[in-house]
Amino acid sequence: NTLIHSDQGNTYKASEYRKLLEEKGFIQSMSRVGNCWDNACMEHFFGTLKAESGYYNVSRHGLLSYQMMEELITDFIQFYNKDRIQKKLGWKSPKTFSLKCA
Repeated sequence: NTLIHSDQGNTYKASEYRKLLEEKGFIQSMSRVGNCWDNACMEHFFGTLKAESGYYNVSRHGLLSYQMMEELITDFIQFYNKDRIQKKLGWKSPKTFSLKCA
């Protein structure tokens, strides 16, 4: 019951790709043509991940291995959820904000 959301690029519309998803039990979801708002929350998060994680600096040297990408994403999610300052928390990190409220 895992949902995979993408745009309508040729890769994601290809019959081989769609068949593989079906075989693995994934549910495919695609944005409507020319409408990036269908998945705006994730588009925003991935944009932030690419801009703030160091992805662009690392990827300049070629493709990242699976292990390198997994590490980069895991580290960024930890940073995002604990240490990244947020406007809605009064420009504090979640960790700092939660300590103040305890």
